[in-house]
Amino acid sequence: MPALPRSRARLSPWQIALYACGLALVVLALQNATSMHSPWQPAALALAGLALLAGFALAQRADGGLALLPLSLFQIRRFSLSTICVILVSIAVNSTFLAVMYYLERMHGDSPFIGALRTVTMAGTTVLLARFVGTVMHQWKTAPMMAGAFLIAMLGTLTLAYVMNPSAAVVWITLGYLVVGIGASFFFSPLAYSSTSNVASGLQGAASGAFNTARIIGSALGNALISAAISWKLAASGLISNPALNGSLAIGDASVAEQYASVLRFSMIVPLAALAVALVAALFFSWSAPRESTSTEK
Repeated sequence: MPALPRSRARLSPWQIALYACGLALVVLALQNATSMHSPWQPAALALAGLALLAGFALAQRADGGLALLPLSLFQIRRFSLSTICVILVSIAVNSTFLAVMYYLERMHGDSPFIGALRTVTMAGTTVLLARFVGTVMHQWKTAPMMAGAFLIAMLGTLTLAYVMNPSAAVVWITLGYLVVGIGASFFFSPLAYSSTSNVASGLQGAASGAFNTARIIGSALGNALISAAISWKLAASGLISNPALNGSLAIGDASVAEQYASVLRFSMIVPLAALAVALVAALFFSWSAPRESTSTEK
């Protein structure tokens, strides 16, 4: 393990409270927008959350060199791009999983355990390709590798969206996740490497922490966004009050099952849009092979 230099940082409880409360309000606004009585309520919650997050950023800026999250990190292009992309792919991966689990449990009567097993090909593919990716990510050009990975993940996600109908064989879910896993193998590890590769050694701890926090934020936003999309579409189609949704649709009304499947297919816009934006962001990475560096390149 490398012996990295240590530096002092101040842990401020009120700044942590600003960040936690701000993020919680934004997620609450997104997830419960359709169930609130007035459209102004989620808007007010979201604005309040953003104001608290802005207060956190200003407080960190005032702390200067003692900040837990030095804002100078975001002047480093590779770190900023990696952080943006990991938020987007976390939105995509987590929102897709939620929609797929709804589909497997409602359309095919799977238990949560069996449903999760049907998606294991993504994790398995990532493990199998880990060593190969760890070698080639230092040799291949970053921008085309990332863009290609996001494109493959989009194709896998499109497959998952396409097969979300009551009559489709569940093996297509497993195959769709296999394709997503191939793409994920080529963006998760390279993003983690890129987030710190051009950061000065004294800031690498903060950069690593910020990157992992961004991934958690993306996961929370992904769950909130796809829940909001599903709730909105259920309300728009009149299904939200249908008692048939209280149980498995595998043995229920076929027309209701098809309507519910169309709701889930619609919700897949969330992960597809996130991956599309990540693909565009990937084009701003370097078009040359990455180099070992700890400089503060911008």
